[in-house]
Amino acid sequence: MLELHGLQRSGAYTALDLTVHRGEIVGITGLEGSGKDALARGLFGLEPMGEGEVLLEDKPYRAADPRQALDQGVAYLPRDRHGYGIVGLRPVRENVTLPILRKLLGAAGLLSGPKERSLVQQLIDKLNVKTPSQEQPVEFLSGGNQQKVVFAKLSSTRPKVLLLDEPTQGVDVQAKVEILKIVDQLAREGSAIMVIAEDIRELLDVSDRILVMFQGRIVQEFVVGEPGTSVERILSAVEGAPVTA
Repeated sequence: MLELHGLQRSGAYTALDLTVHRGEIVGITGLEGSGKDALARGLFGLEPMGEGEVLLEDKPYRAADPRQALDQGVAYLPRDRHGYGIVGLRPVRENVTLPILRKLLGAAGLLSGPKERSLVQQLIDKLNVKTPSQEQPVEFLSGGNQQKVVFAKLSSTRPKVLLLDEPTQGVDVQAKVEILKIVDQLAREGSAIMVIAEDIRELLDVSDRILVMFQGRIVQEFVVGEPGTSVERILSAVEGAPVTA
């Protein structure tokens, strides 16, 4: 689904080769500044992607800005949901459909209210967003439900690829469990998912494979469920220690 071949950007990452298959969840971890966050922002068009080949469904992929990324089926959940993910003063409904307003326009170029409300309600029910109504301003929801609204927003675009940067940051334990279930559900529906996180145990819970980045390079790959995959070995790789077989 998503393939990187020799992707590099000065000061961010070097010679990255990786593939995320349809329905697969690949975790990426590393120290702050290892390149993992810059990679997600570059793929979504928030920063320059750099040089190298990127393929999406075997076709060349480039995104100069987030709109180009969304138009090609790539969606991004930022670490700071308030900075990019949600507009707190606006209602749940508007936040969810913001990326797809053009698709909801009728023949006369007017927004189809019933179509919009129906879609939003489907996503609220699917993701178990606890809100009094679609018109509730997002800022009055709990942190976990705010994050679910961001997932509903991403789901509305029917993404081929999901880039998730610390998807459970700032939510309580129960909300974290629910969010990881949502991530798994989206993968089962066919999205290729990249989860960027520093919580190794969380990545072990949700990922099929875990890649470790150190100083801008992918230095180790771990397959979840195999005998050699453990928190201790992943942590050693994160800190730059060579991992032996």
